Amino acid sequence: MVYIPPTFDDVVNDLTGASVTLTITPPNDAGYVQTNIFYRRTTGPNGIPVGLWSSGGTYIGAAGVQGMTVVSGLEADQIYEFILTAESATDYSPPTVTRAVLVSSSGKAVKDRILDDVAAWCATITQAAGYNFDVRQVEVFRVPGQSFLDEYPGVIVYEAINDHNDKHPQGAVTQHAMVFVEGWFRSFEDVDQELELWEADLNVALLKDRRRGGDAVTTHIRATQKAVSQGSSPFGGVFFELDVMFRTDYGNPYQRR
Repeated sequence: MVYIPPTFDDVVNDLTGASVTLTITPPNDAGYVQTNIFYRRTTGPNGIPVGLWSSGGTYIGAAGVQGMTVVSGLEADQIYEFILTAESATDYSPPTVTRAVLVSSSGKAVKDRILDDVAAWCATITQAAGYNFDVRQVEVFRVPGQSFLDEYPGVIVYEAINDHNDKHPQGAVTQHAMVFVEGWFRSFEDVDQELELWEADLNVALLKDRRRGGDAVTTHIRATQKAVSQGSSPFGGVFFELDVMFRTDYGNPYQRR
């Protein structure tokens, strides 16, 4: 009987979001036959499972010898939990502790994925979802000053350059990204009242997932500001300054910690 579960690490995404590569170390046991891999979607690390466990295939290698295997059939930009169990000729080991993995097709750094997540939540603002407005355009800009909108209500997301980093004792880097969100709408009624509703919609959407899909530690709104342009059809705008705290491996901005 195999009593010790296998271990796995170095989870590497492909660039299509359809598969990940796991580095597996089978138990060093003479009875070892193979490692069985299982996965399921989840809402985030230690989050709520979205589906049932599915088979990710098997890894067959020498006992105690590290090797790699590919788990395919996954969806891009989703979070999955993985567990492994070793099989002997007569029994199975206990499963490994579940481990959450973001399967990303973008190949983007953690900070860029955070910007995309903020924008994605802004795009969920619709009356059908219980909000007061229907957002028609969301744009992400990596460099301030590139902002423009063709349709309204619309949202612009961009980052500040003056974020700061702190070296973490365990070899990680703790970072605070300053993310700015501009939301604009064209008013045809009471702009002041609509401005309050617009601010409320954005506030709710921006904090629906403070973990930013698992890439961030937390998200805080540092400041808000309102603006109204004058004219026959005035524009109302709300500016949000977000402080998004996240951690990456030291020297690797693509790997969250």
